[in-house]
Amino acid sequence: MTMAPDDGHISRREFFSLPVKAAAAGAVAASVAGASVTLEGCGEDDTPSGELEVIDVPEDNVVTLDAFKQIDKEKDYCTVTRLATLPAGTMLYATSDMVAAALCTGDTASPLSTAGLFSLTSGTLTPVLDQAVGHDEGYSIFDVRASNKIFVWVESNYLTSDWRVYCASLRGATGIGTPVLVDEGDAEYDPPEIAAVGERAYWIVEPATSGTKTQEGSYLKTASDVGATAEIITSRGRFNGGLQVSNGIVCAMPRASSSGTVYYRLAAVEGATGSLVDSIVMPRSFAPGTAIYMDGNFAFTIEAGYDYGGGIANVGTYYPLDGTTWLRLVRTPITAPGLCRDWLFSKSGSRTVFVDRANERYFTVNPPDNSEDYGDYHIQVGETDAVYTYATVTSTDSDDTSRSVVVRKIEPVYIS
Repeated sequence: MTMAPDDGHISRREFFSLPVKAAAAGAVAASVAGASVTLEGCGEDDTPSGELEVIDVPEDNVVTLDAFKQIDKEKDYCTVTRLATLPAGTMLYATSDMVAAALCTGDTASPLSTAGLFSLTSGTLTPVLDQAVGHDEGYSIFDVRASNKIFVWVESNYLTSDWRVYCASLRGATGIGTPVLVDEGDAEYDPPEIAAVGERAYWIVEPATSGTKTQEGSYLKTASDVGATAEIITSRGRFNGGLQVSNGIVCAMPRASSSGTVYYRLAAVEGATGSLVDSIVMPRSFAPGTAIYMDGNFAFTIEAGYDYGGGIANVGTYYPLDGTTWLRLVRTPITAPGLCRDWLFSKSGSRTVFVDRANERYFTVNPPDNSEDYGDYHIQVGETDAVYTYATVTSTDSDDTSRSVVVRKIEPVYIS
């Protein structure tokens, strides 16, 4: 397997890089009591023969944009609006077209980070957490997510590697309710990947690769802002990647087998109920960078090439066009794709590409002028009515150079 090149994206861990002191062994498994609804079959071989049925895409069933026509006058097919200019270092995440969670750098080293709500309609950023709930104990805000109903965040103690997951109800785009602690752990477990779906928080708890709990299971958990916690999926090993949300459906990638051979399952879960909607199993050792469920189909990204696997063995973003044919976007994938007004959209290098699958044509939207190399990032993916992006832009005024984050709204025309 060949490794994909570095895309220049700064991870949360790099963003908040500080010396870390290992904590004492033993996890703190504290959560508000809730009924367990673990889905059987997401962590075990569940076919009658004991052999998993993996996705099979022949090479001849994959097409690329080389077979499509490029639209030269993209301005005739979309409207681009500049919504806001935010402080450098701001990161935005949304699962709706109303509000995004904002992770911001602190003005000083203490607090290291703050959190806010960014209105996707007005372009206004409202602070909601000027420091971590556990600030006095050494915690900083590590990651944030928001739907139009709930705000979810992870706090991490960089001296002990302890972590906590909180959620709170949203009061429009102007504030949050009382924080509710729904889970916590120590250095034996990674800070959870999180998602916000409707009125529920979702997060993954899995053993750290360098700890003593590596033989233990991993879990997809959920809770509401009243704090009742439930386990939705048990994985007999670490999950692959994080969580993606589209139209109320959460997509996770648990291990599909408890044997020594690694298979990952793409599992779509109804966010409101925690019930399994659909699933497929990837070929042996295939580890998609991201996976998402939209319009009744799984789409996924492959960040490194394989010497087996047929039509999905190469680097790219894959989306099924019909029952047999798949579209591959060949650029090294960075984010999951989405659907907007029946256009398939995806980050392509520094740009955003919009694909009209029915009429086999596409156009691209460049990032803002003077943006840094990695260009636009999508604030939300999956099914959406508009595409919101943010990019870091460098401005020079006389001898002064400054950096800021530019937020834009891209509205493609409806496909007739």
